[in-house]
Amino acid sequence: MQFIWNVFSFSGLFFLLLFIAGICTLITSTMADSCGDCVEQRESLVNANTKFAVSLLKKLAENEKENVFMSPFSISLALALTHLGSKGQTSEEMKQVLRFAEVTEKDLHPTFSSLQSTLMGFEGKYELRMANWLFGEKTYKFLEEYLTNSKAHYKAELAAVDFAWVVSSFSIPWDNIS
Repeated sequence: MQFIWNVFSFSGLFFLLLFIAGICTLITSTMADSCGDCVEQRESLVNANTKFAVSLLKKLAENEKENVFMSPFSISLALALTHLGSKGQTSEEMKQVLRFAEVTEKDLHPTFSSLQSTLMGFEGKYELRMANWLFGEKTYKFLEEYLTNSKAHYKAELAAVDFAWVVSSFSIPWDNIS
């Protein structure tokens, strides 16, 4: 039984990687038709996202005995939105982990926007909907530049949330936690 599982896991992983490579090839060839100047940046971003997806899948599947399902583009997009508001060492570490160093700094977020638009408007052959949303503590003052850029590049608006109320509304039996 263990041998069958190992063969199944390997073949499942192989087909998933093959699928990701096929999607990346399709996206890259479609992008070549729609954007002359930004093709190189989008190819770099697709390659970076693919490398991140494969490394994340390997990490998630390390100790799993079941199939792993995830949306690498959604994860990468959400973390790119987070990266948009980062600076200094945090920004550098995020770029390294997410493989964003392969895309020029000034083009990273506009390229994500372009890639997202390409995926959303795939010549009417399918309908893809994405929900990008920011949830922020209502008492926190976000930088206007961040809010403007997150809306421009990711179509993400800020929803002010009272996290203090959310936390206080849960009854957690702290004495039962070991």
